[in-house]
Amino acid sequence: MRISSTDHRSGTSAESPALDGVRNARLRVALNRLADALGGLGGMRWKMSAPHATGMPFLVVTGVGEGRANLSETVRARVADDGTIAFVWSWGDDIAGRGDAGAAARAVARVLDPRM
Repeated sequence: MRISSTDHRSGTSAESPALDGVRNARLRVALNRLADALGGLGGMRWKMSAPHATGMPFLVVTGVGEGRANLSETVRARVADDGTIAFVWSWGDDIAGRGDAGAAARAVARVLDPRM
């Protein structure tokens, strides 16, 4: 039974504010797991943000360090139709790993530092 009619590209939702809050809390937990995995790889810094209008959190990840171009990528998370969490690139495609924070962190690292 689907209780959400979320537009994953715009972040708008027809859910109640309470359900939005639960969903956003799940997304924050998932993004924190991703941030921990990124920290384990090194060479990146990140900042979690959530716009006031939607409250949907996202990470801005930047490659840092000697010889790096300081590229940045915005990473979001979404609740997939089957209820699992999926990490999403800024352009809307799912990141490799289908919710696996370690696999997603490695994919983000490859984008931010092609030498990896």
